[in-house]
Amino acid sequence: MKADAQLVAQVQKSARIRCGAFLDVETTGLSPVRNEILELAIILFAFD
Repeated sequence: MKADAQLVAQVQKSARIRCGAFLDVETTGLSPVRNEILELAIILFAFD
């Protein structure tokens, strides 16, 4: 949580820095009808 607050503070300091996110989804298969989501992960990052 502290890292998220630091990222937000960094983005607010400069209008040129942008915020992005990587999303990782682990599933039991590719069918939305038969398979399930096992795990979700999000990594926030800043870039310019």
